[in-house]
Amino acid sequence: MRVARLVLSFLAILSYSPFLNAQQSTTAPQRDAQALAAIGQVTIAAGWTAGSLPSTITASGTFTRFNGDQQQIESFSIKQRGPSQHRMDLQGNGATTTTIVNGLAGTIRFFDGTKQRLPAHAALSIQSPSFPFLSDLMNAADPSVEIQNLGTNTINGTACQGVGIVRHAKSDDKFGIFRDLAAPLKVWISVQSGLPIRIDFIRLAADNPYLAMHFSRSFSDYRVVNGLAIAFQQNESFEGQLMYRFQFTNVQFNAAVLDADFDSSKL
Repeated sequence: MRVARLVLSFLAILSYSPFLNAQQSTTAPQRDAQALAAIGQVTIAAGWTAGSLPSTITASGTFTRFNGDQQQIESFSIKQRGPSQHRMDLQGNGATTTTIVNGLAGTIRFFDGTKQRLPAHAALSIQSPSFPFLSDLMNAADPSVEIQNLGTNTINGTACQGVGIVRHAKSDDKFGIFRDLAAPLKVWISVQSGLPIRIDFIRLAADNPYLAMHFSRSFSDYRVVNGLAIAFQQNESFEGQLMYRFQFTNVQFNAAVLDADFDSSKL
């Protein structure tokens, strides 16, 4: 439970410089041709074209929590509607922990019934990484999204092309500083298959919006669901330490979901 609260409460580990952010926001976005070509390969290999993407996603499977030499296995279910509405329920030992994020609102209800309301900066930074086609990886044509070439590297034993993706917030966005801090993605794309092998992303600490936590999600066991490649095994690491493993057993697209599923005020 200590580890769960550590991660879900977004404790701070890395400081942020507002001055650096201000400098970056005035720079014209880079649009690297090689990085754009790598993203184009993803859309072809994974089938993630704009017209094929689902409006809703429901998924379930097993969730393994790693804490040193100990492992705890639970079951999970996910409901997703677009990039900003996300619900995850974790069930274990007869109890459920639920996390709902809906835009700038978010709530976690822990298995013991206690609740944590997420401030807006934290909620906007914890969109689900389970389905990368809902991220700015698929918004490369947007001129406000910066596309960088990170070179090649070996990730999880696979030769990869690295792509940096950074969306710049609008100047009149009152949460722009926090969106810019949480925006950067590093996507490592298999040179051979064209599929994402790992995505590095940022979540913001709930108790300090200027402090960031660095996570990675690794993808394997790709299977095709309604024409789209989905990674059925996903490992999430925090500062390089393996924390969670998601093993999907079922993924469905365009299933009916309710507004109430994403109403964080009702938890």
